[in-house]
This record gives sequence, C-alpha cells and structure tokens, in this order.
Amino acid sequence: MACSPLPQILSLQQSNLPAPGTLWQALFLDASFLACNNTCNESACQVLTNMVILEAFSLQNRAYDLYTQARSQELPKLWYGHSGQPFPPMVFRKNAKIDLKMIKYDAQGVFLGWEDARGAALQLCPNSQAVLDAAFMFGTPYSQSCTLGVPELLRSVPEPIFYQLFVQFEDEKGNPQLWPVPVVNPAIQASRPASLGSRALRRFFLVDGLSGRRGNLTDAPGSVTLAAELLLSVFLPTNAPGDNPPFLLTVKYAGYPSAGVAQASLRQVLMKTSFVNTGVLIHLLEGGGLSGIRTEVAFSVAYIQDPGTAQQTTDIAFGVLGFLAFLCALLETSSWARRSRLPNVNLMAVLKFLAYFAGCLANVFFLVSLGIGIYWLIVFKGQQSSAVEVTLPAAGSQTETNFTIYLLCALALKSLDLIHVLITQLTLSIFLIDWEKPKEERTLKTPRGPGLPLFFAGSRALCVQAFALQHAFSPGGDGEMAGSGQKTF
Repeated sequence: MACSPLPQILSLQQSNLPAPGTLWQALFLDASFLACNNTCNESACQVLTNMVILEAFSLQNRAYDLYTQARSQELPKLWYGHSGQPFPPMVFRKNAKIDLKMIKYDAQGVFLGWEDARGAALQLCPNSQAVLDAAFMFGTPYSQSCTLGVPELLRSVPEPIFYQLFVQFEDEKGNPQLWPVPVVNPAIQASRPASLGSRALRRFFLVDGLSGRRGNLTDAPGSVTLAAELLLSVFLPTNAPGDNPPFLLTVKYAGYPSAGVAQASLRQVLMKTSFVNTGVLIHLLEGGGLSGIRTEVAFSVAYIQDPGTAQQTTDIAFGVLGFLAFLCALLETSSWARRSRLPNVNLMAVLKFLAYFAGCLANVFFLVSLGIGIYWLIVFKGQQSSAVEVTLPAAGSQTETNFTIYLLCALALKSLDLIHVLITQLTLSIFLIDWEKPKEERTLKTPRGPGLPLFFAGSRALCVQAFALQHAFSPGGDGEMAGSGQKTF
C-alpha cells in the first residue's frame, strides 16, 4: 500500500461529503486527510484516525468517510480484526495480575509512549492505589462508581488522550507477547449490521472537551463527551476458544451539552496547550454553563463464562423431569383419593396433590444440581486448550447464581415434603396385626358350616407404620380390629 497520486485532491473537493461537525474538524480534518493520503504523513494519519474516534455516537460523518477513502501505509487500523486463527493460550491463576498495557496518543497524533493500565490510568474515580489495582487481579469481580463534576474532569484531562489497550502474556516458551483488546462502543449506529470483528474498535478516549468548542478554539467547550461507563469483560471458555476474544472493553459515552457557554464569561484558565501543527494556543476553560453539571462515572470488571449448550441441556432436563414429576404427583393423589373414598375433587385433594408435587419437584432439582456439578467437574478436569484457564464458574456469574437457585429450591420443596410426611404420621392411626397359623391341629366341639375356613389371630405384633403412611384407613370400615385385636373369618 502506498500514497495516492496528487489528483486525489480534486476528488476530495468534488466529492459529496457531509460538512464538518465540529470546529476542530473544520480546521484540521481535510488537511489531515490530504497530508496522510498524498504524503503519507504519520502524524496526519493519526489525527485523522483520532477524529473518527471522537465521533462517539455515529459513523455517519465526514471524518469516517474520509478515513475510508484514505490510502496510506501509515494509516492506523481503526477496527479490530481477527484472522480466524485460534487465540494464543493465556493462563491466569486466581489472584494473578492481569498485565494490561496501553499506547497513548494526543489529539495531534503524537505518540506519548506506553503505560501500564493500573491504578487510575483508566479509572476516573479517585481511590487508594490498592483498591484501584484490585480491578486487575484475575478472578476478582470489581465495580466502582462515583459522581464527579464536569469541570473536575476537564481539569484532570484538559485535552483528549487516545488509548490502545493490549494484554501482555507469555507464550509456551516464556517469551512476552502482546494481544490487542477490542473496544466496543454500543452508541455507534453503523449503516449496516456488523459482526464483532467489524464493530469492535482499537482506540478509545475518556474525556473530550475539544470537539465541543464553538467559534474559537480558545472558547470554553459548549459540550463535553465522557466515557461514563467502562466494562472490562473477561471471557472464560469451557472448551477450545472460538471467535470470542478473551478480553473485551466496552465503553459507553455520554454527552453533556450546554447552550450559551460560548457566550459566557471565561472564569478560569485551566491549562494552555500548544498544538504543534497550528501553533494555536488552546485554553481549556471552565465555562459558567458547565460549572454546576455533575455526572456519574463507573469502571467495572466482569467475568463471563459461556456454558455452551449446558444451559439448554439443563432446561431440557428440567422440562422432561418436571413433566414426569407432575405425572407421579397425579398418580399418588389419585391413589390416595381412591383409598379415601372421595366422590369428587375437593380442597383436600388439591392440597395433597401440591404436597406430592413439591416432593417430586424437590427430587428433580436435586438430580439436576447433581448433574450440573458432575458436568463442571468434567469440564475442569478435561480442559486441554483454552484462552483462559479456569477452575470454577466465575464468582457472581449467571452459572453460579442458577446453581444456587436450584439448590435453594430443592431444599425449600423438600422441607415442604417433610412437613407433609410429619403431618401424615401425626394424623393417621397405626394398627399392629399379625396372622399366624396354629402350632398344632385342634378339635373343635362346635361344628362349622361347609366351606367356612377358620383362622386364628396370633399373639405376635408386627408394626406396619410404613404401610399406614401411604394408606389412609376409614373408621368403621372393613378391616377394623375388635377389642383384643383378633378377628375370625
């Protein structure tokens, strides 16, 4: 790839492109495009790319159109692209440090060097160094938010700084390697649907007070764009990694316009910055319209585990076993109603069905929980190739939450079943019977009718409590024992 010939200037002048959206673009966008495209000026290419990143809410703008037309070997990559090859293995133990590195550029495209992404490098909320560094301890879910004034953010970040994030790891030979971390901006509305590889960016910024200047670059900003929420997602695969990268940074921007700030009196000069290409002194001032605006910013780290088809299999198991539990409860209720000689369904029959159904569902939840535990044991013992080596489902993840819910449901339903069994034992009558043949044949003086056998009740008693728990006896019905517990047929 090389620089385009000089006639490219004419195509720029004759093209039907959108007008520049900001004063910063009106002054330097076209010049940066021509310098990058015709002379392969590295700084101009960096400025052109940064202007695209500053358009945080849409790609329907002049900066992105010019970027797509530029043909220069010095033009930085805007989109994160995956070659389709497997991600390199990255092994992180619990509480190990996630080594993130950043490349920094200023608004003029000047390379500012490398920086470790730790502490307050990416976090706007102030806190102690130990608390801020806890975000980059592997396996530690992290979240911090605070409310800051817009002038405070402008003081800390007077002009936008652009970052490219990388994760540093060691390969199988122990050599340090860098892998770019894709950046997703959900606010960008592209003209056509795109996959992760085409809508994940490489650069991002935290505070932009430059694009909001109107009239003159020395005026206070009429609007400020902030990275209100940063989410670092760590994907924990259960098998060989696919197209999902192990790390993903999601940046949600928020704009804070303030009408009339350009005409407001300038109250305080925060910093003077000299732009190399133009020699114009930029005064970042605290405008009266922004002095009372406060915003909430947040930074969090989440561990996401893709269970694959495990959740779908769990849902199918619940459906099949739940239907079998329903049928089993119906059969038990029907048997109880037949023994109790109920002519029709009443409230007691409904309560009995619910009690039986609770016991059957408890068994279903226990069985499914056991299957999930065995599944994760097999996943842990059988992992051979993964982008991130894991031990258990991430703490606080949806998988762990679902497993906890299943166990709590099983315990609650089994408790209801035990209460039902206890009530049944306390309300049923227990009968002790035993039939025993006579030890020797006796001659009875009283004649008996033809075909009428004679049986004798034995003296040994057999406890049939287990039988009575499942069968209800009706008072006065067949089988009721008389006085001494003996009956002759």
